[in-house]
Amino acid sequence: MDALRKLKNTYVYKELINNFILIAIYVALGLLTINNIYFIILFLLYNYYIFKKSIKIFLISLIFISTVCLHLLIIKGNNLLEIEGICTVYDVEIEETYQKIIIKKGNKKVIIYDFDMFQVTPGNKVKMFAQESDIYGERIEGGFNYQKYLENNNISNVYVLKNLEIINHKHNLNYFKYLINTYFNKNFDKESRSFLKALILGNKSDFDENLIESIKTNGIMHLFAISGLHVGIIIIILKKLLEVLKIKNNDIYICLFLFLYMFITSFSPSIVRAVLMFYLLVLNKKLSLGFSSLDIVSIIFLGLILYNPLYMFNNGFILSFIVTFLIILLSPLLKNKGSIVQSFIISSLSTIITLPIIINMNNEINLLSPFLNVFFIFLVSTIILPITFVVAFLPFMNNVYIYIIRAFSYISYLASNYLSINISVASMSKLSVFLFYSLLILFIFFYKLPKIRRINICLLVLFIFIISFSSPIYFKNEITFMDLDDGEATFIHSYSDDCLALIDTGSGKNNEVSSYLKRKGIKKIDYLILTHNHDDHNGEALIILKEIKVNKIVVSAYDNSDFSNFKNTIKVKANDKIDCGEITFNVLHPDKNYQDMNNNSLILHTKIGKHYFLFLGDANREVEEKLMALNLQVDVLKVAHHGSKTSSSPLFIESILPKYAIIMSGRVKRFGFPHQET
Repeated sequence: MDALRKLKNTYVYKELINNFILIAIYVALGLLTINNIYFIILFLLYNYYIFKKSIKIFLISLIFISTVCLHLLIIKGNNLLEIEGICTVYDVEIEETYQKIIIKKGNKKVIIYDFDMFQVTPGNKVKMFAQESDIYGERIEGGFNYQKYLENNNISNVYVLKNLEIINHKHNLNYFKYLINTYFNKNFDKESRSFLKALILGNKSDFDENLIESIKTNGIMHLFAISGLHVGIIIIILKKLLEVLKIKNNDIYICLFLFLYMFITSFSPSIVRAVLMFYLLVLNKKLSLGFSSLDIVSIIFLGLILYNPLYMFNNGFILSFIVTFLIILLSPLLKNKGSIVQSFIISSLSTIITLPIIINMNNEINLLSPFLNVFFIFLVSTIILPITFVVAFLPFMNNVYIYIIRAFSYISYLASNYLSINISVASMSKLSVFLFYSLLILFIFFYKLPKIRRINICLLVLFIFIISFSSPIYFKNEITFMDLDDGEATFIHSYSDDCLALIDTGSGKNNEVSSYLKRKGIKKIDYLILTHNHDDHNGEALIILKEIKVNKIVVSAYDNSDFSNFKNTIKVKANDKIDCGEITFNVLHPDKNYQDMNNNSLILHTKIGKHYFLFLGDANREVEEKLMALNLQVDVLKVAHHGSKTSSSPLFIESILPKYAIIMSGRVKRFGFPHQET
């Protein structure tokens, strides 16, 4: 205690009290500059401001950001972790059809996908036989970058398990998490289990896809990302329980339980932040440290980013701290407001501050989201979440719980269908993100000057309007052959903006095509051309029709899909033409019904700019060789049937001699596309 008293009397301690936020902002701006070079302007200005305010705080900030950057370089430079010989299983994450076995050494992790569901648990010492998995970077412009995701989560490699031999077992705290997962799987059906795992463990993998979409549309996904709300409910329940049991020193028991909860939730950044806040609040009170709430959250931010600089790439971490800082800063203004008004103000301002993150995650804004959040936050925090924790301990209440979660799902569906005003927004560039936050900072800085504040508000509203409703500008024709997980899709955008055509949609896995279109800011398509009725060519068509305006659907005259019956559908066959602005698609096939969906594929020939393109769908060699009589000029060939050996006739290829050939083979290995012969 004497040491603590001496520390509190030091000049540095007194200087830091109520100023930790300045260091936190310094580090945050420094990390933003690493990700987005445009922020260097703000970072340099802030350096000047801190230097003028306090040289000591400036030096501490400089040491801190230097240490974080050095730690980041060390983490990135670590050697790969290989699974050789005997390994200890760190964690096991069980999904419906597979499990992820995680091996960890230091900060580095390896993931092994096990589709045979071996009976392995955390703490097992095992000898594994596994095949290294392909790790892909960004396959579609702006799309998910698996390689970057692994790098940002310190996962050095990914394998697929072939065989496993358990040697022995040693104790591991993650075993407790494994037991909870097993407990949920044994005692609850899938519907209840999905909510229990989502709300208690943060695992949303069992959720129905339609429910996930409705939650996203309503803008309430954060309620299922375990966070401070969950920790707050746990603390309230534990305090009530300990009071009933007349147990003193309840803070110690709560701290121990929260420590265990961090393990159960795999140290989710938002949970760690909330738990550490509780710990520091308890210490602050007991030791009279004199920290403000802003100091406490700043210290936690600095501590976590120092421990793991890779948190800077974690959206959950970023959103959690932005909202926490916002709530603390707004607390004096919200003191005399009702809970509903408080919730609405916080929700609205959180939406504005996190707008670039939300846009670049979802490419969609629901204008009614702040209003819906007020209702759903109340519903989840006062009814759903407390009951979820109770049901987890009392499985016999599942019969009641099932009706509660069904009611929640029904309300979520209704809200997403009838209470949503969705605006599709293109992904924001680094420059746009910088400009947005610069305007926001100027608004905060000049808030007390009415004239400048009004100008700032107008500029912010104008900026949001421009990014929400603007369309991309093209200075040349662009033809994008998409590298999908399964299937084919080609997007054509003329430089004059008079032709936007999509040929096929892929299988729809992960909504890759619609996500690409939304990222690019595409709000309408002139022609959606579906070459034939196979899932890997029209699997995402319904989603695209729902989310993007499509003027005309084009199918073969012999198409047998539901799309052939839509009101805006055009049926075409050989010798027909599709006029799309200045681009004309000549339909070369089918000339009759071949009683085979692949051979009934639409075959299109067109000239775009100076180049001739031929799109063959899934036609086989018989159809290709019939085209030889047409003496086609072809610069770019979209190879038939994903490179199957049943297509790409050598005679046909020799007759057209394309300069370029695009094989869209997907990543589904069971078909063996493209064939070696092709």
